[in-house]
Amino acid sequence: MSAEPTPMMKQYQQFKQDHPDSILLFRMGDFYETFYDDAREASRILGLTLTKRNNGKADSIPLAGLPYHALDTYLARLIRAGRKVAICEQMEPPQKGKKVVRREVVQVVSPGTILAEGLLDHKRNNYLAGVYEEDGQAGVAVADVSTGEFRVLQCPVIELWDTLGRVDPSEVVATTTWCDANETLFAERLEGVLLTRCDDWSFSPSYARDTLIQHFKTKSLRGFGIEEMSVATAAAGGVLNYLKTNQRGAIPQITTIRLESRDVHMTLDLVTQRNLGLVSSIQEGRREGTLLSVVDKTRTGPGARMLREWLFHPLTQVEKIEERLDSVEELSAQARFREDLRQALRNVGDVERIISKVCCGRATPRDLGVLRDSLVQIPAVLACLSDTNSK
Repeated sequence: MSAEPTPMMKQYQQFKQDHPDSILLFRMGDFYETFYDDAREASRILGLTLTKRNNGKADSIPLAGLPYHALDTYLARLIRAGRKVAICEQMEPPQKGKKVVRREVVQVVSPGTILAEGLLDHKRNNYLAGVYEEDGQAGVAVADVSTGEFRVLQCPVIELWDTLGRVDPSEVVATTTWCDANETLFAERLEGVLLTRCDDWSFSPSYARDTLIQHFKTKSLRGFGIEEMSVATAAAGGVLNYLKTNQRGAIPQITTIRLESRDVHMTLDLVTQRNLGLVSSIQEGRREGTLLSVVDKTRTGPGARMLREWLFHPLTQVEKIEERLDSVEELSAQARFREDLRQALRNVGDVERIISKVCCGRATPRDLGVLRDSLVQIPAVLACLSDTNSK
C-alpha cells in the first residue's frame, strides 16, 4: 500500500528528480544526508554507516550522512570515483511552526567542473570536453573552469577519438542521441572518463550560437573565427550551457574562446602517444619513467601545465619551432640567469587558478595571500627576463 511521504521527503524527491544523475547531498542541520540509492552508493564509496529514516506513514528509507565540516574531504572521494554531486543547502534557519526549511541546489560538482584546490592536480589541466557531430565533421570544445581556458576545434569525425585522447578530459558532455550511439566505444577508448548526457536542444547550432553571443556580449562569433563553423559552435555552446547550469549562473572566468588551428600543431594519435611514453608508461600507465617526468623541472603550476600541453601538441611551423629552441638555448647556456629566474619563481603560486576562484567569488583568505605574494615577485621575474634576447 502506497503511503504519503513527509513534507521534507517530498522536497528531497523534487530536487532528486531534477538531478537524477547526481548524488544529492541534502543539508539537514550539521549534516549532509543521502537517501535511497544515493545512500547505498555513498555508503559504499565513502565507508559511511547505512541506516534507515522514518518517512511518516510511508516505508522507512535508507540513509547515510556526513558532517558538513568534512564536505571537501568526502566530495573529493566522490569525484575521484567518477560521480557527479549536487549540493543542496538550507537557505534559511529552521523556524518554529514551519514544516519545511527552504533549500536550493547551489552547485553541481562533476569531474570536469571542479574548482576546489584539493581536488585538482596542479601539474595538469582539468578539462571538460564537449562533442558534436554533423555531416562527417566533429566539433570538440574544451574548457577548464579552474583556469578560464576555453578553446574549440573542428575535425573529420574519423579523427574524433584521437583528438579526445590528446585532450585527456576528465569529463565529456554530448547530446543524449550521441551518447546512446557511442557509449560502448566511449568506454573502450576513454576508460575512466565520465560521459554526461545533455538534452539534444542544448547542442543545436542555433541555440549554441545564441548562448555564446550572450555570454561574450558580442553581435557575432566572427571575431573568434568560428562564425561559419556550425559544428564547432554547437560543441562550444553545449559546453557553456552545461557549465552555466552546473555553476548556477555566470562563468566570469571564461572571457574568450580560442579556435585551435590544426595547421600549427602536429596531431598525435593515442597509439603514438602511448608508444612515445609522453605522459604515461607503456607497461603500467604511470608517470614515472615518461618523457614528462624527465623534463618537468617547472616551478609553477601554469608552467607544468604548459609543458604538458607542448608535449601533446608539437609545433609544425619552422618559425615557431626556432623561436622556442632559441629560448631553451638561452636558458640552458646561462646557468646563473636560469637559477636567478628559478629563485624569482619560487614564491609564485598558481595565479591562473586563484584568479578563476576570485572571479567566481570562491577565493579564500589563503588564496588572496598567495596571490599577494605572487604579485610581489613580478618585478623580480621581469628583471631576470629584461636582458634576454629570445622571444
